[in-house]
Amino acid sequence: MPIHVTPADDLAAAIIRARDGDRQVLLHGGAYAEVALTLTPDDSGLTLAAAPGETPVLYGGRRLTGWTQQGDWWSAAVPEVLARSSDVRSCTPRMLSPSGISTSEIRMVWSSNAL
Repeated sequence: MPIHVTPADDLAAAIIRARDGDRQVLLHGGAYAEVALTLTPDDSGLTLAAAPGETPVLYGGRRLTGWTQQGDWWSAAVPEVLARSSDVRSCTPRMLSPSGISTSEIRMVWSSNAL
């Protein structure tokens, strides 16, 4: 029997449960915005699929918090860049959703103080 998942559920935990079951996870509609998945060879043959009549949307990446307004600009620190554990070029924003309004036109301005 497939494991049914909603955006409020823990998708990573459902995948772990599916490894020992029939290896099928059905995703119900909605946005899966905070999903961190690590698939391994153990997941070979595992199926992630939309539940019938549903439209799930999975977003990769991570949520940035601690936004502050500086005049007309909003800024937030990217912890991996500040710690120099990630190359600044590897941080490419793909989605910004202030107040639930999605936009694909994002500009990043790197402060010399942060680098």
